[in-house]
Amino acid sequence: MQEPITTAVVPGGRRRFKLLASSVALSMAAFGSLAGVTAGVAAAATFSPVTTQAYQVGSVATNISNVSVTANPLGVGATADYTVKLTTPSALGNSATITVSSTDMPSGIANATVADMTSGATYAATPSATTGGELFTLPATSVAISAGDAVVLTFTATNPSTAGADSYSVATSANTSPQSGTATSVTYTTSTAGAPTVTQSTEVPSVGATYSLAGLALTGNAYTTYAPHIDLYACQTLTLTGTAGGQTSSNPCLSNGSLTSTAGTLTWSPTAGGYTVSETGVPAGTTAPSITVTNAVPVTGTGVPDEVVLTLSAPPVPGGTLTIGATASNPSASEKDYLVAGFGGCASGTCSAATDTWFGSGNQLQFGASVANLTVTPSSTTSGGTANYTISFNASSTGAITTGGTITLVAPKGTAFASPSGAIVTDSTTGVSYVASGVTPSTSTGGTTTDTLNLSVPNGFVISKGDAVTITVFGVTNPAAGSYAGANGFTVSTSADLITTTNTTAYTITPATISSQAPVVTLSSSTPGALATYTIASFKAASNLVAGTDTIQISAPSGTLLPGTATLTDTTTAAGSQTLTAKTGQNSNSVTYGLAANVTAGDVLTITMASVVNPAAGSYTIQLGADNVANNATTAGTQGLAAIAPVFPTAGTSGSYPDGGIVNFSGTFYVFAGGHAFGIPSLTALTGIRAVDPAVVQNAASGATVPTTAPAVGTTIMAYNNPTIYVVGTDGQLHGFATPAQFSGDGYDGADVITVSGLGGITVGATVGSVGTAANAASTMANGAIVNSSGTFYVYAGGKAYGIPTAAALMSVIAGDFATPITGSVTSAQTGATSRNGTLVTYGSAVYVVNGGDLFEFKSMAQLLADGYGGTPSIVVPNVGGQALVTAYSGS
Repeated sequence: MQEPITTAVVPGGRRRFKLLASSVALSMAAFGSLAGVTAGVAAAATFSPVTTQAYQVGSVATNISNVSVTANPLGVGATADYTVKLTTPSALGNSATITVSSTDMPSGIANATVADMTSGATYAATPSATTGGELFTLPATSVAISAGDAVVLTFTATNPSTAGADSYSVATSANTSPQSGTATSVTYTTSTAGAPTVTQSTEVPSVGATYSLAGLALTGNAYTTYAPHIDLYACQTLTLTGTAGGQTSSNPCLSNGSLTSTAGTLTWSPTAGGYTVSETGVPAGTTAPSITVTNAVPVTGTGVPDEVVLTLSAPPVPGGTLTIGATASNPSASEKDYLVAGFGGCASGTCSAATDTWFGSGNQLQFGASVANLTVTPSSTTSGGTANYTISFNASSTGAITTGGTITLVAPKGTAFASPSGAIVTDSTTGVSYVASGVTPSTSTGGTTTDTLNLSVPNGFVISKGDAVTITVFGVTNPAAGSYAGANGFTVSTSADLITTTNTTAYTITPATISSQAPVVTLSSSTPGALATYTIASFKAASNLVAGTDTIQISAPSGTLLPGTATLTDTTTAAGSQTLTAKTGQNSNSVTYGLAANVTAGDVLTITMASVVNPAAGSYTIQLGADNVANNATTAGTQGLAAIAPVFPTAGTSGSYPDGGIVNFSGTFYVFAGGHAFGIPSLTALTGIRAVDPAVVQNAASGATVPTTAPAVGTTIMAYNNPTIYVVGTDGQLHGFATPAQFSGDGYDGADVITVSGLGGITVGATVGSVGTAANAASTMANGAIVNSSGTFYVYAGGKAYGIPTAAALMSVIAGDFATPITGSVTSAQTGATSRNGTLVTYGSAVYVVNGGDLFEFKSMAQLLADGYGGTPSIVVPNVGGQALVTAYSGS
């Protein structure tokens, strides 16, 4: 069995190393521009008026808004996908209905789904015919659509049989008038002749593929001259004129007299067997010829598009429609090309472009496959918060995404899709949407959360090349604070893709911020024009308010009539409770009340006003202020009142007690490590601890008792008079290290070894070497441990694992952390935890202390020292791990 570390093995430098690392982590530079800022509020401070949270008078508008109705395709009699969008003015609950009416309703309505775009909830709706339209009924249970939510209804139906514009109106069962709503129109069409279409068997670069150019409507007699030929071109720029995409004399691949070549090379088949030509729809009295290709000559050369000249066995019949099939090897480069066919007569081997008629495909071939113009926008950017993500991209580089295909979304590590998840996919080009609900997310390679979502394309839904696509995914949990793009971004691919695309336009996730809580307004009645009692709670006196001199002003929205008296309740000091009497503004919306009794700074206050006349319906806030009566103010004052801010947790705050903190409990000193209080029995012990621990002694709160909490697993300690370093194991016992190499090799950070007065009666167990991996820093979640878990790195601080998203972030952590990275397994419980109270972390240019799952920012080194954290190591973290930042507080 190895012996614990001795003075001979680890000299006193080990203790100095702790102080040095701590000092580096907490240097003034760490505070950036906040260095030197002092806490507290000057006596002459000026405060902005306090604004309450919003409150509602009356109901919101009764008409729905933002209505649109879209169908795709628009051909008469076609089976189409319909998308109905609206903003509901009122809440829709169980069995609520949405009515869609039209001058010529589609038939066979089915597959109806309603999505609440605001909450992310989706519901299967039951369609039924009603007068002039269709009634869509929501389920009888668990429906909760709030007023103001954006709602999307999707269904399939057969388009009307008559072409032209049909007017639609939309309503809900919550409308004052059931058929109210904004009208919108859908224009149905009949098919018309156009440019020929081109299809390809595969978009994979550098592989063989087959092509079809169909719908070439032949006019004139040029095709019967001598030995007919066809020129096939692939070009990137196309100029089309004439009927049905055809034109004479001028090659549509020409641009300013020059041929527009492809970026790569479309290598046509060099043999006649690689091509087919067929004709249909010939005029009455004629017979479609049997056409074969007798010769194929690919044309090569600098500055020309990819071209092949085909010789036909027989000319086509004028008035028919031609289809050309061809084989070729796809270009190696990613590009888009038009396919062009030219027809004419060749006499004695000489072909004249002047006699040719040219046809260019109305759509493009696509080589290579990746979505384009990808952007990602979260509805909320708060780390750890829940947001709806809007993912937009252009499918021009992907090919059609058809029935049974998939769209795969992979979010950055630390992001989590809801399980099950819901989303709505909109083809913005056609306006058609489909709702994906109950989708089970999965974990990507190397991921640790459910960060992958596969959305299946339903029957009949097609996203064509060039279409703009917008996907809204509901209930996504944001990752750690940071900027997400490129290698650290959000990736999208589809079943038509070969290449995964990552957003290059970054979106930023910010730490949650805790600020003062705005007062809440409660109304006894919200009826417009009615009398009501208003209660405004809670706010505080930011300075002493003097009876007979100072005043409190209340500014309510226009149309509100405030009474001549009000009641001020001081919940801190009973003597501050009083009746307020209006000095000015009675029965107006802005009243100045005089004080009859003094109010002490810091007291928590509530104001109650009876017989207030409500304004018109709407959403409102109220402003509160206090001022000197000499100002004769009739609007909210700028002194004396403030919202209630959090209180900063000093090292003596109950439940905080940081590592290295020294606290005086009624004359007895204790030093803390891992939340455990180690009693300091003598001045000698205190002096020994203070030699390496510069913490300013804090007094415990009056009446506070010494905690008896066992030290947290992973806490590393050493007694002031014994150089042995111990770690608290998962069994609660102390395990000693035998050598410095063992300490370092097990992933511990020397800066986080806390000097205590003794072992505090904790059982000393086997040495670390005997325990094995169960005692390494990954297993004990020791402060500062850097752990590689399946390729993703984490750093532990206060029992929480902070994910390190990039190599650059890892280097930043390592620069301030002396632990040797080790391999281990990090769980979702550890990443989802909050750091223990009293943990210090360095994030960006500031240092924070954790309290109640929030991070309180130190404003200066002087504050940090004065509040008892001078001996507490700070752990460098790459993000705040979903914990909120508190930068405005009282008490320090």
